[in-house]
Amino acid sequence: MAEIDDVFNMLGFGRMQRTIFVGCLMMQIWFTTEQLGVGIVLMAAACDLDMDDYKLAWFSALTFAVQILAFIFWGVLVDALGRRKIIMYTGVTSVACSILSAGMPEFLSFSALRIVCSAFIAAPVISLMTYMGEFTKQSLRPKVLNFLSYGVGISFILVPSVAYFLLPLKLPGAQNWRILLLINQVPGIIGLTIISFMPESPKYFLSVHRQEDAMEVMERCCRLNKGKDTNLESLGVKELTQPRLRAQSIKTATFNFCPNVMAMFKEHTRIMVISMLAKAIMSGIGFGLQVWMLRIRFTMKSDGNNGQTVCQHVQSDVKSGKHECHVSRSQLEDPIINGFLLSGIFILASFLLLFMGRRLVIHTFIAISMMANISVNFLAEDTIILFALFLIPDPLMCNLRLVQTVVIDMIPTHYRRLQWEMWRDVLEFYSPVCLWDTP
Repeated sequence: MAEIDDVFNMLGFGRMQRTIFVGCLMMQIWFTTEQLGVGIVLMAAACDLDMDDYKLAWFSALTFAVQILAFIFWGVLVDALGRRKIIMYTGVTSVACSILSAGMPEFLSFSALRIVCSAFIAAPVISLMTYMGEFTKQSLRPKVLNFLSYGVGISFILVPSVAYFLLPLKLPGAQNWRILLLINQVPGIIGLTIISFMPESPKYFLSVHRQEDAMEVMERCCRLNKGKDTNLESLGVKELTQPRLRAQSIKTATFNFCPNVMAMFKEHTRIMVISMLAKAIMSGIGFGLQVWMLRIRFTMKSDGNNGQTVCQHVQSDVKSGKHECHVSRSQLEDPIINGFLLSGIFILASFLLLFMGRRLVIHTFIAISMMANISVNFLAEDTIILFALFLIPDPLMCNLRLVQTVVIDMIPTHYRRLQWEMWRDVLEFYSPVCLWDTP
């Protein structure tokens, strides 16, 4: 009986893994656009939907609050029903809701559909990294998942670049932000189409004791990677297993959330506590602030820096209560720069992983973020402020992927989804409300 990771070592990173990688990369671009890139859409839609900063803050908070609850629900179903099945069902539903939201005439109906979309998009967010990781041999997993994270940077470049050319255009009978929202769905449609032709994770099949299904997937992987004339038996593989399989007697335990959480904490207390705290702090900064960095830079471009620090500008902007409607091309230059900077950090991480361990890379990026965070309290030069602002969240967004690879390596298959993303959104929920309700 061969361990599945040993079999993946024999099969390598071949045609099946490359195809899954492309599909997952397109999905990564899509749901990053839906979660963070939609900020540009909201800025452009402010006048049409009568959306001021107060409404925008609560809209962001509610979407993340819904995701907190959705992560628990989808986390259980992903382990019970399979990664690919949940990705497909929820992805299609989320794309449909996004397309419908592009046609909504006022704020309440638009917000309702976006919140529904947010609830369903939580499933591919928590499943995608695991789905890709479970098809990748362990030695390549950190690098491959980091390459997958390039989709975040691509999304941060793609959305403002399209908006840069689209939003200033005067199209008869159309509101440009609605067209932009529809264009944002294209990567998701492509990714879902690719993944629809790919199989379920064999590690999931083993975790629910479906040995024959797991063997069938690995046979398909063997043929795609090694050629049609090669099969597992020719490689000496007749049965599969993986470490830390759950017992047959608790095969349906994932439907009972609380006992599984208690068991997970009892068996893996140290890694659970460390990973959840790390993800909560890094996500609160890396994702929660990312939405509002765009808003800060928009208002700084509109008002002129006037030698103010970021804190001074935010305080004066909140007191003024101004309602910014028009998004100019000069304002969209900053998010494009941020996209290239974020992509560069992910590329740098890939390079550093060739020579350094994950722990040292994580600590290095934390140090960069801390120094940038301290510096914005006294920096007053606009260009330096631009890079300092983006160097606060961007390194931590990269760190999140590295922390996730540690969890994949150390937590058994059927427990991974229960703690994967929920704590990321706890700080995202609070940060927008606190920032714009400051007296």
